[in-house]
Amino acid sequence: AHLTCVYSTTITCPADVTVECDDDESSANTGVATATSSVVIVINESDSVEPGTCPQKSDITRTWSATDELGNELASCTQVVTVVDMTAPLFDVIPPSEEVDCSGAQWTQVGSRSSALSCPGPLQTSVPPVPEVTATDNCDEDVDPAFSETQRGECPGVTVREWDATDDCGNGSELIQLVVQRKACVNTERYWKGRPEEWLTPFGPVTEFELGCAGDTTSAADALLIVNGGVGSQSDWTVKIAKELIAAILNVSQGADDTCAAEAIQDA
Repeated sequence: AHLTCVYSTTITCPADVTVECDDDESSANTGVATATSSVVIVINESDSVEPGTCPQKSDITRTWSATDELGNELASCTQVVTVVDMTAPLFDVIPPSEEVDCSGAQWTQVGSRSSALSCPGPLQTSVPPVPEVTATDNCDEDVDPAFSETQRGECPGVTVREWDATDDCGNGSELIQLVVQRKACVNTERYWKGRPEEWLTPFGPVTEFELGCAGDTTSAADALLIVNGGVGSQSDWTVKIAKELIAAILNVSQGADDTCAAEAIQDA
């Protein structure tokens, strides 16, 4: 007669889990199986790795088995560890926005008075070079930011510098630096008179002016008539104020701060 031994063994796997690619994917972090048996058993661990859609992604099928002292498998279970990359690269340096004085030789002398007023605080007079920008990723060791530069307007104008850092799994970060070209000084209405081609913002012409108290707007064509003396009496205080406001609005549209605009109004 042959005797058949029946062993009672159960094994329980840890729950399936998702971890970031820079996390610990070992069973020390994701959990270990537990088992009970009527005999002495050994718990074994074995991994099978399936690559994901990018180098930092994978699916780990972790098989846990309970064996007796002779190596006979008594029970087994599996756990799936999903490794993902959901973190975008970080830029190592954030270059600040810059301001440039682009006035150059645009300032002219009108009669005994200058058409321009000095603004406080000197500015650099040329667009600074493109800074070196690098990025670091939690799992991709070779992230090289792509760079592009767009110029909007001239003087005034804005240089828009963009960096895009994307890792192997498509996670991306964007960085933008603005280099604003503006006139460091402002002009009185004497300068703006007869120069409608310079009535510009970095993004296009100034098309309307808010001169009233109730938000009413005046077209650029009508504003030019006012500045050139084609509307009303030049001794009329309302016409004078309108000219001063137009000059101030144009100065601010070209990057002048409010302090300089106020000086221009006082001088007009």
